[in-house]
Amino acid sequence: MPLTVLVTGASGYLASHVVQQLLEAGHMVRGTVRNVKDEVKVQHLYDLCPLARENLQLVEADLLEEDCWLPAVEGVDQVIHTASPYPSSEPPPGQEDTVLRPAVEGTLHVLRACVRAQSVQRVVLTSSVVAVNWSRTNSGQYHTEKDWSDAKDLDVCGLSKLKAEKAAWDFMATVPEDRGLELAVINPAIILGPPLQGTHCTSTLVLQKLLDRLIPALPKLDFPIADVRDVAQAHLRAMTTPEAAGHRHIICSGNMWMSEMANLLKFVLEPQGYSIPTLLAPNLVLRIASKLDGSLKIVLPYLGVVHSYRAARMRDVLGLETRDTRDTVVDMAHVMIDRGLAHRTDNYVGPRGEEERREYRALKL
Repeated sequence: MPLTVLVTGASGYLASHVVQQLLEAGHMVRGTVRNVKDEVKVQHLYDLCPLARENLQLVEADLLEEDCWLPAVEGVDQVIHTASPYPSSEPPPGQEDTVLRPAVEGTLHVLRACVRAQSVQRVVLTSSVVAVNWSRTNSGQYHTEKDWSDAKDLDVCGLSKLKAEKAAWDFMATVPEDRGLELAVINPAIILGPPLQGTHCTSTLVLQKLLDRLIPALPKLDFPIADVRDVAQAHLRAMTTPEAAGHRHIICSGNMWMSEMANLLKFVLEPQGYSIPTLLAPNLVLRIASKLDGSLKIVLPYLGVVHSYRAARMRDVLGLETRDTRDTVVDMAHVMIDRGLAHRTDNYVGPRGEEERREYRALKL
């Protein structure tokens, strides 16, 4: 049955995929953006599928402005709340609220509006595995939806995810049962995969460093990965699966070291003229370099740390089978090159389909 769904932050990396999948499933979509006239940010939404211009409505809303949210949610059946600031670097000291306030207050503004708008049945909130566990040591333990991160392990961006999700659950505990409003939470691992938008975001910067050789050597970083297409599908399933209400859902397809990503991309793209860095940088060198490059300070506590998760509810409740992490990385690289988010060499010919997949899946990274 077609629904009317509000997607917050509709022009974002994940939200664009959510909007696309909702439209392709036949739903009506209302998406919030900061500025409906900003063609650079919103034009791609109208090109997502043939039904986009007919079934997509964009409205302006700001996470810090409470009054704008009731008009945004009135008349919708479901709300998928993806909007939350997640900058690629930490805010300067004393400016932490530029990240924390929109994340926490924005979530509460949306939820309060949903309570008042009698049409809304369920809210699906985008959180993160960072709110589940993001420890700075290898414990060897697989973490589940029952776990919560220790705030002292998190940077400001991670803390914003933890605080926003906890605020959402605390708020829902105050909603009268007879209101009938439900909350389901999606906790994705680090989201990678092909972008639909034509601008960079935190996720695309990871591969840009490799494709454009912006770094001479690689930090020893492990990435628990969730494909953006799978995460979007998880939101749709959490929206309509009765058993999803009142629960968190980890979305993770596996882990890759940054060096494994680099070796994979080297195998696929070196014949097409790309020079991918594969040398591993010693931790001591990174610590020294961080005194000159502040962005390195964020990764230092996690060098060599592996974060492991059990995603049982993803499979057993949402029925989601995820993509191979190698496909996620290679598909993302090709789309970034096609969209101008990484340089295109004279020898670049693009993806080679199933032949390419067979070759790199047999590769020992």
